[in-house]
Amino acid sequence: MRITVVLADEHRLFLAGLARLLSSQGISVVGETESGVECLELARRLRPSVLVVSLTLSDQSGLEVVHSLRKFDVRLPVLALAPNWSQLSYHSVIRAGATAMVSKENDAHQLIAAIESVLIQPSGFRKLRRKERYISLRQLRILRGLTAGRTNEEIAIRLNYSASTIKAELRELFETFGTMDRSQLINSAAQQGFVSAAIS
Repeated sequence: MRITVVLADEHRLFLAGLARLLSSQGISVVGETESGVECLELARRLRPSVLVVSLTLSDQSGLEVVHSLRKFDVRLPVLALAPNWSQLSYHSVIRAGATAMVSKENDAHQLIAAIESVLIQPSGFRKLRRKERYISLRQLRILRGLTAGRTNEEIAIRLNYSASTIKAELRELFETFGTMDRSQLINSAAQQGFVSAAIS
């Protein structure tokens, strides 16, 4: 069976290297992009066997891409790429609708195995136990606002939430990441791939 893949990552060099690696293993890369918007368009137009999407893209988060994708395609296998492995990032991408997640720290054989494995896993959304922490789409958008240097009030206006909602979500984010201030929160979120300095 011919495996076709669309790749999305914010780093052009990483994309090129990954495409060469997959091609050397007989996997056809039919589309590459640094953009979440273009990733969704390629997935819709090219209908690949697998979508491989990084948590950080040039214009938005991979979590947002998966959320949006599942509104029009619940079957396409999605392999999320995280900068490193964490339970929080794993639970967040699965909650968003990804099929599986692999760390960029893994070697080439593990990545190929992960792509092959998502093809035989059942598609659709998985339910997580209530105690498992994850980052919601709302929290992700708040994190992006923090990364852009916005105040609580600016984030509330931009996202059309109340100031009290922003404060409550920030308290939850501090607890989830085990951080004490905004700077620590942003750094921890960036290390796990939820936000990027390039995102504004």
